[in-house]
This record gives sequence, C-alpha cells and structure tokens, in this order.
Amino acid sequence: MKFKIDTETLNDAENCKYNYSCLNDNPECLCDIDYDLGEGKILFLKSDQLINCNYMLSYGNSYICTCPVRKKICKLYHR
Repeated sequence: MKFKIDTETLNDAENCKYNYSCLNDNPECLCDIDYDLGEGKILFLKSDQLINCNYMLSYGNSYICTCPVRKKICKLYHR
C-alpha cells in the first residue's frame, strides 16, 4: 500500500465503490487535482478526468472531490 490513511478517515468514506484502490495510487480511482483550496479541504478536479464516483460533486463547470480519503492523501502526501 503506497498511502497510509487512518482508520477513522477510511470509515468516513464508507461509500467508496472502488474498495479504496486510491491507496495504491491507482490512476483509475485517484483523480487528478486541478487545484486545492486549503490543504485538502476543497479539491477541484481536472475536468477531463470524469469517473463514476460517489464522492464527485458537480460545481458549475467544475467538479469537486468530497472523498475524505482523497482529501487526506492530498493533505499528507501532496498528491
């Protein structure tokens, strides 16, 4: 496992349908971040990479990632 995330954060993302494959840096699950507002608090995704994810939220012409695990990866690993 490439990324180590605490159990509480994993439990907060109980609706993950990819079985946390982002923890292995899987490109099919680990969305590319366009920009980050505040150390993983609000993550805007690159618009050319749209996957079917329970934590992807449409915001105007953009998408925001609301996944607690993805936010923690961004905050801890700057990835």
